[in-house]
Amino acid sequence: MEQRNAMQPTGLPSLDVVLGGGLLRGTLAVILGAPGSGKTTLAGHLAFAGAHQGRKALILTALSEPTNKLIAHLSAFAFFDGDLLVDRLQVLSLQQALPNGLKATGDEILAMVRQFNAQVIVLDGFRGMRESEMELDQPAGRQFLYRLGTTLSALGVTTLVTSEADPHDPTFFPEMTTADVIMGLHYGVQGVRHQRGFEVIKARGAAPLPGVHAFAVDAAGVQIIPRLEALVAASAPQGEALRVGMRSAFVPEAAPVPLSHERVALGVPGLDDLLGGGVLRGTQTLVAGPAVAGKTLFALAFAHAGLAAGDGTVYASLGATRADLAFLSEPYALSHAISRAWQAGGPVLIIDSPAIALDPDAVAQVLLAHLDATGAQRLVIDGVEALEEALARNGDPFRYAAYFTAWRTALRDRGVTTLFARQVADAAPAWDGPSRSLPDTILRLRREPAAGLQVVSQRYAGPERRWHALDLTTPDGPRVVPDHS
Repeated sequence: MEQRNAMQPTGLPSLDVVLGGGLLRGTLAVILGAPGSGKTTLAGHLAFAGAHQGRKALILTALSEPTNKLIAHLSAFAFFDGDLLVDRLQVLSLQQALPNGLKATGDEILAMVRQFNAQVIVLDGFRGMRESEMELDQPAGRQFLYRLGTTLSALGVTTLVTSEADPHDPTFFPEMTTADVIMGLHYGVQGVRHQRGFEVIKARGAAPLPGVHAFAVDAAGVQIIPRLEALVAASAPQGEALRVGMRSAFVPEAAPVPLSHERVALGVPGLDDLLGGGVLRGTQTLVAGPAVAGKTLFALAFAHAGLAAGDGTVYASLGATRADLAFLSEPYALSHAISRAWQAGGPVLIIDSPAIALDPDAVAQVLLAHLDATGAQRLVIDGVEALEEALARNGDPFRYAAYFTAWRTALRDRGVTTLFARQVADAAPAWDGPSRSLPDTILRLRREPAAGLQVVSQRYAGPERRWHALDLTTPDGPRVVPDHS
């Protein structure tokens, strides 16, 4: 027999991660947010996910919208499955019960649940009930939720209630004391962009990830993208309790890979000699320089060296498309080897993403998931400045240090050797970006007065500050010219 207090997955893995494992069976969960924030879509997605898992689900509309409009609204999303309607999932209206008062409405809900043998119910539009002409006072709304939640919990029914409200509006708090879980949806305009967020305000019996996380609504339904630094913090030893019941592409299940003295070749002739044989495996290297200084060629050379060494490589281009990369590298022999490996489904995986709509946490989710799925030991992020700009657009400059430190920790724990390419002005300092906490080794490229390279810093060795001539015209790719002076 299923335990009444068992944690159940919601069917949305990313939501389970943020909730700390899912929802306890019999939970009363309230979803608060402004109009258009995605409350009904999230609740509908959860109802259909429960039905797909074999649990009968009931969606009850109050004063939000008629059942036919709600079904039409939900049918636009990929999670909608018309074959589940009637037998596994029903959408019904409370319109006829509401004029009889909240108590009578609650009795009607319980009768519907028992008749359908529902295990998940959605009450969509609680605020419309709360502010109906018949009953305006908060105690009535609180008593309604308490009585309904207690009775349904005793039956093992998980209840989802949506209500239009500011998640942090204190006037709504008294009614929410009866809820086991409170989820807040944030929706606003920043400049010309819509911005959505999701947070768990309250979760009895669980340790949710703190803070606001990205929330997206697309053709598939809803997607919650946990903040990278919250997940990495949860994977640390002091965060062990936060990981109970959690499985995430962000957090490796294996023990962190210790740093070793093994050297990894960067693939640029002459450079590995300057670095004492390469960089230490599992460390991060930054190549910074102005446009057309050779940063992408260095990144491709690093990926090519991974092929030669048998290391799988994930290559993320944040701005340039695959066609751009192919055009840029076409004169060089390394381009053909990388292209063949990629087309054959080999160890090189190229991901190109337009920087115009970049979400920093989504980038982390995709790349770390690919690293874990493929076992790749090398990562390239070409255009790391796009991540910095995306963080700035999100309006929280204080995230810079935490976000990039979390990147460093996640990659180090996996033993992944990483090369970041970042564009800086010719006259800019060697490293002036907010992601300066990332690299163990910093390489500076220049175009004027002649193409050159400088080893700005090495965390595990002394810096080599001289400028070295750089040849970008050889058929095999970039080459540091030996200094025979």
